Amino acid sequence: MSVATHHIYQSSDLAGSRRKEIVEAAQRGTTLLRTPSGDALAFLPRAELERLSHIRDHALGFVMLESALRRPRAERRATDFGAWAFASSLDEEQLAEFRDEVSDALMRAFSGVDVVDSLLDEWRATAAFMADADAVAALDGGIEGFHEVLRPEESED
Repeated sequence: MSVATHHIYQSSDLAGSRRKEIVEAAQRGTTLLRTPSGDALAFLPRAELERLSHIRDHALGFVMLESALRRPRAERRATDFGAWAFASSLDEEQLAEFRDEVSDALMRAFSGVDVVDSLLDEWRATAAFMADADAVAALDGGIEGFHEVLRPEESED
């Protein structure tokens, strides 16, 4: 992974007058500090670290989803989906749509627009509905005795 930086500071710079410069640079974005042993330490705003950690967690979920989808449906378990176990309630067509939407949302998150959480919330609701056989049957018209209720006509008083 490469990190774009304008300047790499030395650890000795922390002891001198450049401390303030290093802090200001880190507030603007990722700043590298080279240690005497040659390691590079990265300084970055906490919000950026949290954003990257969040994307990492979703990327792991996506990898687990991809792995689960490579297995035949009969061999999949909810645990194969990891944190996204709710996806096991979705049919194959929905799973393909879910996969594509999460892939797009991850790409947007990498670009700075994170919509993954809201997308996952919407799919959790869909999966909860799909797990309710009676609700699915009612939607498909498979339950008898249900009739559409029409809105009463408003009177013209």
